[in-house]
Amino acid sequence: MALALFDVRPEERRVASIAFFTLLGITAAHTLIETARDALFLAKIPVEHLPALYLAIAAAGLVTTRAGAAFEARRATERAPRKKPLLDPVGGALVGAALVTTLFWLATAANSPAVLYALYIYSGMFASWVAGRLWIRLGTIFTVVQAKRLYGLVGTGGVLGAVLGAAVARASLAAVEVRSLLLFGAGLLVLTAGAATMLPRGTGERPRKRNDDDDDEEKSAGLGAQIGDVVKHPYLVRILGLVLLTACAGTAVDFFFKREVATAITDKTQIAPFLATVSLATNIASLLAQAIGVGIAMRALGVHRALYVMPLLLGASAGAAVLGLGLGAALAMRGIDGTLRHSLHKTSVELLFVPLPDSDRARAKPIIDLVGQRGGQALASVALLGLAALFKNEIGVVVGGVVLALACAWLLLARGIRPRYLEVFRSTLRRGRAELTEELPELDMSALTTLIAALSSRKDAEVLGALDLLAAQQRGRLIPSLVLFHPSKPIVLRALDLFVRERSTDFVPVADRLLTHPDPEIRAAMLRARASVEPDPEFLRERLNDPAGEIRATALVALVANGELVGTEAKAALAELAEASVDVRRALARALASAPASNEALESIVVTLANDEDVETRVLAATAMGALGSRSFVGVLIALLSDRRAGLAAIEALGTLGEAALDPLDRALDDKTLADEVKWRIVRAIARSTSARAIPVLARRVVETKDIGVRARILRVLRAAQSSGENIPIDRADLEMIAEQDIAAIGRALALRLLHAKLLETRPTLKTMAGAELIQKLLRDKEIEGTERVFLVLALLYPQERFPRIQRGLESSNPKEKASSRELLENVVRSPLRDRVLALVDDAGDLERLRKIGKEMREEKYEDLLRAMIDQGGELGALAVYHAREAGLRESVKEAIEKLDAEGRAFAEELAT
Repeated sequence: MALALFDVRPEERRVASIAFFTLLGITAAHTLIETARDALFLAKIPVEHLPALYLAIAAAGLVTTRAGAAFEARRATERAPRKKPLLDPVGGALVGAALVTTLFWLATAANSPAVLYALYIYSGMFASWVAGRLWIRLGTIFTVVQAKRLYGLVGTGGVLGAVLGAAVARASLAAVEVRSLLLFGAGLLVLTAGAATMLPRGTGERPRKRNDDDDDEEKSAGLGAQIGDVVKHPYLVRILGLVLLTACAGTAVDFFFKREVATAITDKTQIAPFLATVSLATNIASLLAQAIGVGIAMRALGVHRALYVMPLLLGASAGAAVLGLGLGAALAMRGIDGTLRHSLHKTSVELLFVPLPDSDRARAKPIIDLVGQRGGQALASVALLGLAALFKNEIGVVVGGVVLALACAWLLLARGIRPRYLEVFRSTLRRGRAELTEELPELDMSALTTLIAALSSRKDAEVLGALDLLAAQQRGRLIPSLVLFHPSKPIVLRALDLFVRERSTDFVPVADRLLTHPDPEIRAAMLRARASVEPDPEFLRERLNDPAGEIRATALVALVANGELVGTEAKAALAELAEASVDVRRALARALASAPASNEALESIVVTLANDEDVETRVLAATAMGALGSRSFVGVLIALLSDRRAGLAAIEALGTLGEAALDPLDRALDDKTLADEVKWRIVRAIARSTSARAIPVLARRVVETKDIGVRARILRVLRAAQSSGENIPIDRADLEMIAEQDIAAIGRALALRLLHAKLLETRPTLKTMAGAELIQKLLRDKEIEGTERVFLVLALLYPQERFPRIQRGLESSNPKEKASSRELLENVVRSPLRDRVLALVDDAGDLERLRKIGKEMREEKYEDLLRAMIDQGGELGALAVYHAREAGLRESVKEAIEKLDAEGRAFAEELAT
């Protein structure tokens, strides 16, 4: 775990370390308090009262969970700005828990049963509540990418905390009385609160990505409706049943264990050391099971068989309880439950959610966890209360029988879930696309068998889906070579790509047989794949005499790349093929993209192909340049950006070249002769760069550039990078300056539009002309685009807010949505920018908005206004020239037209024709 922390950024490492120790402290304190609680309770209170307390804990847990969710929802939609609390929320919760625990320490001195009942309920809930506050807090700090990387490390703190708390409890009971563990736990909570206060304030996105409409859906769907959705899904019902049975069995085991301890240990002072020892042993066993046993069990048993382990062992120990073995059976049941519930069994259940689509998983899992855990606890509590009343003297044997029955039902349900589990995978494959997320766990053998069987499907989408899943699982070696005989070209090409990625040579005999395939593209792909994994020079030389030019080109590139052909001979042979047919030139470019090494001859020919008259050849050559990775290609690739088709491949290639291409791309943005479209592609290339300096370069550019189009595209790139966890190195003052500039630009466009419309009213004959209408539309578009830029800047300034949703609310026809969005802006955006933004989105008329923005509409003649538009240049200047011509005002604005730049004059000429 410590080594893994060094793989992340220093700031992430610091926050993850604080969270790790905070969770460790919470869990350790809870273990101390729980040990004291159980010892005090079993020494003073009849164990038959436990079921009522279980029921109280379940009910209180359900109420607090729903209340907490409602509280968070209110906080999320709160309009008025909240004052910063004196204490950090997590730290405050820990200090509050420490104070309550200290009060219980004082109150337990009186040996009051009511105090012990209250302590039992409190200790059964506080740790999950406080830990929940911590996870919610981390959700506001870490992005999705960071959470996937760090949450496993943070969660380990909880397991180690349980071991530490049990060890401290066991060691300290030799010197202090049992109720002192409450004081130790309170002290540890205070120390942990100190660590929690070092957590930074949340600024990132939530770890789980949410759609903008999620909140509305959650409000409209109550708990009953959400449970109904789960019940309608046969697979989810079975998962819910497993969680429910696990909770029922766990509650029964806890009752049986504590009853046997209270009965067997007559010296009540020995209960606390005994419980601490058992807790220490089970927590260590759980840690070992999680670290070592889970991986072994999953590989050996698979998901559905791993579900059998805990109920089988629990059922066997419950059988011992039925036979009257008492404390021995109780220890076995407690050990199995404590060791496997939160390690192997939890992992198995979590894996059952994996094949579900992301949307189904996100909706169902919280409901299953809540209803299954709390509902199972409540059901078991009610049953135990009834059994205790009916079988007072034989309750131990009866509870053992109940656990045995639950284990049997558990096994039957686990056995029946396998076909449903596999069917979910099949349905995913039928959609032709698997949701291959980064956290996809390793699949079991049954699922893998299903995927391999899907390779024989008649549906191409299902076969491609199976190939994708096997690739994501790094199980490409399981793909049979005979898939190359599939009649679908995309499937054959995809399979060849996976074989090469796996560096497998098993497919080579099949590939050799398919070198006579009727499709030349497949033949060439076969030879490329074969040459990549088994570059046999003699075999390749034989292919140089093949009648198909595509095969000769592929073999030639492989021989040159491997140094079998060099110098003049290599260059001449490549040059000859570069003059062959279009199909041969394309095959040559594809082979260059797969070349295992680069050299002068290959680099020379790929540049030649990049200037080919065939657009597809140029696209393939650009891709090959990215694969070969020579910095000598940078200039050629930047030139290709002006090519509509090849430009997209050039963007990817430049991004692959990383640091070598970054500075030339940055300098190219200063080239005033480049068309806007080329500059926008340069921005995309920088955004895709593998260089660590790419985002800082764009951050500097967005401040420096005067090109509105380039700025808008950079802002979108920076916002996307920020949402993915990237740090955007722009000063707040610079972002506010950009927003002010955009608002000023919107004001200028608004003033021109209003004045133009007013002057048109005085010249009705001009009003219906195409140029006049186009000018009005362009100015309105400039206002809309400027507003979008302002909201992108606001999103960078305040990343915790959803500005796209706010913007949509402002455009809504619903007055409440408009008012809510404006209220959010008023409370989120800080002065002095706030007043300017509010003026921008004001519902008042255009003239009033113009006044609030700080612009004036000067009175001018129509000719003077056209001259002002032409002076601005760009599209507006070109449209003004066009309109002056159609309106017969060319001579009036002649001087302004002469000052218009070449691009503007060219655009105006294009409009005129």
